[in-house]
Amino acid sequence: MTENNNYQTHIDALTGRVANLSENDFDEAVSIVRDAIVVARRIFGEESAHLEELCNISFRPRGIIANTGHYLNRDAWAAGVKQLGRTLDSIKYEYKIIQQNPKELEAPSTVTLLWLFHHLSLSIWLTFASILLATFLTGFAVAKNNLLGTLLNDIRDALSHSRPTPKEKPTAPPTTLQNNTTKESPIKNDTTAKP
Repeated sequence: MTENNNYQTHIDALTGRVANLSENDFDEAVSIVRDAIVVARRIFGEESAHLEELCNISFRPRGIIANTGHYLNRDAWAAGVKQLGRTLDSIKYEYKIIQQNPKELEAPSTVTLLWLFHHLSLSIWLTFASILLATFLTGFAVAKNNLLGTLLNDIRDALSHSRPTPKEKPTAPPTTLQNNTTKESPIKNDTTAKP
């Protein structure tokens, strides 16, 4: 539990540093952002949305260079400090929720369809339904296509011709009574000699 209190202390200290931040103290502002990134990574992990928010905070105008006293610099500074404060408030609030309901965030030992229904977002369910629908429609289109039927018939024919057929019992050739007449050969012997 001391580690949990330690994170809470770090978050409170970062929030206090933002509240006492002097105008245009860029070094301190960047230091607060770096420390907040470390705390967010330790609490929520590498895939936290808070890390992306913290990395996108800028205290200077983007895409232009303005003079020191220019209003764009003041606006960018104020927007950066405000965004940093809001992000730290979000981190503090989410951490507080985690501390109150730690069991709710843990996956159960067996995942049931009812548990998935209650814990998966609508976008995941829509993705799953669209994949299922696409698979069904693809199967329907393939079933209507004659190419698949032709290929399957060709494969069946090839397999049936390659299989050895069982040997049949030899049958005697049909017998017919023939006359003992001699048949002349179509090639005639020419017995006449020429001198």
